[in-house]
Amino acid sequence: MAKATMEDVARLAGVNKATVSRALRGDSRISQATREKVWKIAKNLGYRLDLAASSLSGGKTGIAALVLDEMDPWLTGPFLEGLNRVLSRTGMDLLLKLPGCNPGELFSSLEARHVDCILWAGREERCLEHKGTSSTTPMVTAGFSLPPKPAVLISPERTMERLKTLAGETGTLRYWNSGGVPLFPFLSRMIVPWKTGEKKITLVIDGEDQTPLPGERCVFCTRPGTHPPLGMYSIEWPAFEFGVTAARILVNVLHGQSPVPEVTYLVPTLKSPEGDTLPYVK
Repeated sequence: MAKATMEDVARLAGVNKATVSRALRGDSRISQATREKVWKIAKNLGYRLDLAASSLSGGKTGIAALVLDEMDPWLTGPFLEGLNRVLSRTGMDLLLKLPGCNPGELFSSLEARHVDCILWAGREERCLEHKGTSSTTPMVTAGFSLPPKPAVLISPERTMERLKTLAGETGTLRYWNSGGVPLFPFLSRMIVPWKTGEKKITLVIDGEDQTPLPGERCVFCTRPGTHPPLGMYSIEWPAFEFGVTAARILVNVLHGQSPVPEVTYLVPTLKSPEGDTLPYVK
């Protein structure tokens, strides 16, 4: 069977070759409907953009770098799935850089390799530690902010709104880090710490220990695919949404689409003891 060509995709989509090339790269000048149509036809035909030839003509390598300051909780299936789902549609491959590298040296090496763009993921504490770090390569940060680079963050205010819906009439939330690095570190600054002996509270437990407080309503901070103890609520770290959102912004920055928001906020999912997603009402 003959290998599918760009001409085949263009003919079935009813567009020209230039439109196919731009659509597969996620070019914002091509409408979303046309991009979706071209992507679907290319996938069905098994066609993939020739990145080597494209880089020679357009000065692009087709490589996006993912820099992780830490593996947990970023190096997860849902996060990488969301990231790859968007980037693969634009014909881009992912170069993964794990913790242990000096940021200044790392970004110099990535620029030397001519990566098209960089997604830098870590915790909010990294904002102060790496405030002076700079790179001329288009960059988006996830989990922390490094102005003027666009950032994807979890909204502390909306997360609190979600938790307060469970506190009921008392409105009494208490926080407990049960060991290890928390998934939502901002909660420790927004919720009064739990003290032994307190009753009639909603306890938010963020950490490694999944032991509920007997007789009290508990909300566990969880990763995708993990479950709290039986009968307990959970608030889930939005791994897939992080991947999809960061990748979309990265593509927009790369192609010069404007305006790109300085910060894009995500809202974590709240789940019932039965595992059902509870609706979010603004």
